[in-house]
Amino acid sequence: MVVGDSNDNAGLSLTATGFKEMQRAVRQGSVNAVIVPTLDGISKTTEVYTSFERGIRKRKVKLYDMHGNLIIG
Repeated sequence: MVVGDSNDNAGLSLTATGFKEMQRAVRQGSVNAVIVPTLDGISKTTEVYTSFERGIRKRKVKLYDMHGNLIIG
């Protein structure tokens, strides 16, 4: 079941509106899985990303790419 979707044209950015909406849904416990087009090109060492990854793991949310590959979880 899809509980929401978001699309923005900000490019690949952890500060894009769509990414922030997804983070909010994770924090609120609204989702147990998230599908993203890709995380390629995003630095995995930034504080924004490491905080995001900690939140995903803490809430036991699974993060998949659009091909169904598990990224986090």
